[in-house]
Amino acid sequence: MPEALAAAVVIPCCDEPDLPATLKALLACELSPGVAVEILVVVNESTDAPPAVVAQNLATMGELEALREELAVRAGAWRLFAIHAPALPPKQAGVGMARRLGMDEAARRFLLAGRPRGVICSLDADALVTPNYIAEVLRHFATHPALDAVSIYFEHPLGGALRPEHDDAIIDYELHLRYWVQGLRWAGCPWAFQTVGSAFAVRAMAYIEQGGMSERQAGEDFYFLHKFSVRGVLGDLTTTTVYPSPRVSTRTPFGTGQAVAQAVAGQGTATYAWSTLQEIAALIGVLPRLRADAEAWRGLAGPLTTFLADHDFAAVVAEAARQTSSPAAMTRRLLQWFTPFRAMKYAHAARAGGAFDMPPRAGAHALLTAMGQAPAADARGLLTQLRSLAKAGRGS
Repeated sequence: MPEALAAAVVIPCCDEPDLPATLKALLACELSPGVAVEILVVVNESTDAPPAVVAQNLATMGELEALREELAVRAGAWRLFAIHAPALPPKQAGVGMARRLGMDEAARRFLLAGRPRGVICSLDADALVTPNYIAEVLRHFATHPALDAVSIYFEHPLGGALRPEHDDAIIDYELHLRYWVQGLRWAGCPWAFQTVGSAFAVRAMAYIEQGGMSERQAGEDFYFLHKFSVRGVLGDLTTTTVYPSPRVSTRTPFGTGQAVAQAVAGQGTATYAWSTLQEIAALIGVLPRLRADAEAWRGLAGPLTTFLADHDFAAVVAEAARQTSSPAAMTRRLLQWFTPFRAMKYAHAARAGGAFDMPPRAGAHALLTAMGQAPAADARGLLTQLRSLAKAGRGS
């Protein structure tokens, strides 16, 4: 392992004909002198994978071996490794397991190299990056030494070879993602971050200390990154961009590909009710009062009061009061209980209780209005506005 090993990029890969474009974009990244980077591609499939998938994976392995040898001959700053993981159990096989296999190996290599604070980047086999991707990831960690992980700014590509209905579908899906996270930030939640599997990075030792990547077949990124957000060690990186693929896919239970497939099939994309975010904002607004009045939360809107009661919030408040010595410390402790995961659970509970989902464009319109902005008249304009808010970040 090179002494200058600074970053490892982990790429899950199953039946991915677009991988060469991803590798080309990576290898075009600018590197500072003396920086070495390893790319770990995890070529994987389950025992019940169709023959065509197995054949594509074998072809990918051959292509990776040829590129690995080419990079070795160049003896430059880049090294490539292919991890072949065929015949995984169907109940475990998927992007979570593949991401974990690669990130576990990257973390092991950093420890052996004596670089526990080395950076592991998570990418996808159909995503592209801007040329400053590696440099900005490393710079951000260097200038924010207290951070253990970063959520990297992303944009789904629009136009190009996509049909208009695909564009409409991906716009709605990205609006949904940005509306919810920006809405939580508007509501006062300090732990709200985008959690996209192809757009984050983490220090090797921090990855190990948090038990590694979730092996879920979807949503693995959400569960993993929020371990860092509630501890205040997850930041926003907005000076580079990842471009996740907007293609149709049904290989995961939910996510970009599935959402686009459903929208193109006519099912459309929905997001959580604006009233749900307003109720969450009301809860966060009342938290500073609970040290003086432990029952103040019972005056919130009915659905939220019921949800909190069902989760024994009175006991949570009492424990927070015992464990803290100031209203600010107590509020922070209560916010660590009302995590983005619990906020999403409330959104589902509110939906079950009658809060109707809404089109993402309507949600974006309501949010921007509440933030004092004039909402754009069309979906692309709304997305541009929400992207600009995300690009501005919230500090790290």
